[in-house]
Formats: sequence, C-alpha cells, structure tokens
Amino acid sequence: MGKIKILQLITSSAVRGSESIALNQIRSSQNADFQYVLCSLRPLGKIHEYAKTAGIPAYSLEIRSPLDFLFAPGRLKRLIKEQEIDLVHVYGLSSDLLCRWVRSSFSVLVTAIHSVYTYRKPLEFWLDHFSHRAVDLFISNSRLGADYYAQKAQIPREKFSVIHTGVDPEQYSKVPSLNRFRQRWGLPAETL
Repeated sequence: MGKIKILQLITSSAVRGSESIALNQIRSSQNADFQYVLCSLRPLGKIHEYAKTAGIPAYSLEIRSPLDFLFAPGRLKRLIKEQEIDLVHVYGLSSDLLCRWVRSSFSVLVTAIHSVYTYRKPLEFWLDHFSHRAVDLFISNSRLGADYYAQKAQIPREKFSVIHTGVDPEQYSKVPSLNRFRQRWGLPAETL
C-alpha cells in the first residue's frame, strides 16, 4: 500500500500563524506513511518558497479577487485528482468552506481551529453548522476553543479533538537574548 497523501490547505501565502503551523507540521512529521502537499488559496508567496526549499510540493489556487473564487473549486478538484490526495487538512474559513464544497473529491476532511473565535459573525457559525457534516474531524488547539466552537456552531462535541500546538525549541536556540537568559539563570540549552 502506498503513502497516505495529505493536502495542507491554507488561506494566505504569507508566513503567518496557521500557515507556519501547517508548514512546521509537515517538516516535523516523522511518519514515513504520510506524504504532504501544501496549497494556498492566495497566489504564490514566502510560504511556498520555504516549502519548496524543504522539498515539499507547494501550489496555489491563485485567488486574487472574489471572482477568482468561482474558479477555485475546479482548480482544487484538479489538484486533488492529480496529486491523488486522500486527506485534506484545512486552515481558515475560506479554505474550509471551499473543501466542503468539493468534498466528494477526497476521503477525509480535517478542519483546524486555532482560537476561540469570538470575532466570528453569526453567519459564519451558521455556515459551519449548515455544512459541518462534510467534516470528519475538527482539531482544536485547546479544550476551550473546541467547547466554544461546538456550542456556537451547534456541532456535536464528539466531532472535535484537542491537540495542543507544540513549540519547536530549535527555532529559538540561536536567539541571543534567549541564550543570555539561559546563561543568567543556569538553564540548559534546550530550555526556552
């Protein structure tokens, strides 16, 4: 049996919170059974450069305007078919709703929830409630986030799993102020 192909679908091409989490998840994966592909809704950008440098296939649906969103479902379906994607892990409402729209193109849809979305409008929670059956699993980085989202969108809490976002200490090992802090307090190098 071949590798399970996972598409990490992000909204932006900039290096931001969710985009960094997706890229770090791919980079740190130790499971030889998985093969990752990265795709953004927005045109190619810095995140794609980082992905390609790390040997990760990276694509874009090239959405520059609301009109481009009309062509995105076809582009996404084509990418999923060409790359033989088994599972799609989405970050962000636009990516999520787009995947729910083309759900018949792949086996599993996982939605990431990285906050307690107090800023979300009622319409956005209604859209989630209306289309949540297309999602196999919601992953939240906190129990509070999962509870809040389940309650606001009226989605069964059983569809949620909590996986706390980790920190890679290697990212911070060369930061001079952290090194001075460690030395001052006699902390080992692997301590943040």
